[in-house]
Amino acid sequence: YSGDIVIPEKSTSGYPVTAINHQTFEGCVSLTSVKIPSSLKFIDYDAFRNSSLTEISIPASVDSISEGVFFGMNKLKKVTFEDGSEVLRFAPGQEYGGEGQFSFKHQPIEEAYIGRTYTTTWGKDGSLDSPLFKMNETLKKVTFGDYVKQINKSDFTYCEALETVIFGSGIETIENGAFFHCTSLSGINLANSVKQIESNAFKDCVAAKTLILSKTLKKI
Repeated sequence: YSGDIVIPEKSTSGYPVTAINHQTFEGCVSLTSVKIPSSLKFIDYDAFRNSSLTEISIPASVDSISEGVFFGMNKLKKVTFEDGSEVLRFAPGQEYGGEGQFSFKHQPIEEAYIGRTYTTTWGKDGSLDSPLFKMNETLKKVTFGDYVKQINKSDFTYCEALETVIFGSGIETIENGAFFHCTSLSGINLANSVKQIESNAFKDCVAAKTLILSKTLKKI
């Protein structure tokens, strides 16, 4: 595939398109955009691996994303998870180079919009985890939509280029180490929905000049 791709909501046989199969766009180095339909439910492993997309938008209809989908996208500047009330699940699978199942660690992302709560934990006790943006070196701005209920533990740890975080009005919990060592974060202005801030959530955010806590905060 190359150029601008529009995935239809229905196949030529009239069936709804509900999945992008494994490795569909892997290695597509001339790909400029992919429009994902609102009928989609699942994105399988390595679907966009090593492709040339600079932006990608995941619709609210998607409920599960497998491992390696975004791995090696070395031109990706912006990622959007569209607004939605249902939790997005990142499914378990093989790790790549010990960097986590779904990590955006090496992609040159500068901006992320997160419009829904998501989980990257699995296992019977939830002990296995893969923070989504941990240690990304280029991320500058993150915006959370109003459907997001929590910011997951360690998700932005060591995102040292992160300057701006806009908190949506539905966030209730900021988990352990969520923004640990985000040394460029200019300020912290929590939405009034925030009730709990867990350990080390903003530790070493040394550039922050302002701190505005929420009116409903119950526990730090």
